[in-house]
Amino acid sequence: MALFEPLASRYRTMLALNLAVMGLAILLGSFSIQQARRRERLEVEAREEARVRELERQLFHAERLGTVGRLAAGIAHEINNPLEGMSNYLSLAREDLARGDVTSAQRRMEQRPSESRPRTPASGLVPNFVPDSANVTPASAIARRRTPEAPRKYQGSGADAPTA
Repeated sequence: MALFEPLASRYRTMLALNLAVMGLAILLGSFSIQQARRRERLEVEAREEARVRELERQLFHAERLGTVGRLAAGIAHEINNPLEGMSNYLSLAREDLARGDVTSAQRRMEQRPSESRPRTPASGLVPNFVPDSANVTPASAIARRRTPEAPRKYQGSGADAPTA
């Protein structure tokens, strides 16, 4: 038995070393699994954070577009108001000319819409769009040039014919 004693002690040492190495392998394996799970969790959080940043960027962009849209609508409204007033006055003058009432049409063309309405913030901008207002023919001169002949009557109706 004395012969087997050195082999047995070697076997026990080898067994102890094998068990230590296997324990170390299990420990390292569990550590690597833990790190893989941690890395996966961090990647998910990073993707979620990137998605939130992208949504915030889109929201900011949408808010800017909405602001620009409101600004454009306000500018269009401020420009359209004086134009609508001018269109109304021209329409009334055209109706006066169609009836053959040149003096009324001339009076309408000489009267400015701003004289009968309060000033708007954009009312000061309109003259700036006409670069050389000295070369603009006044509407009353156009009305005088276009003096219609005697108004024609529609046959049978008794109404004045429009002189387009």
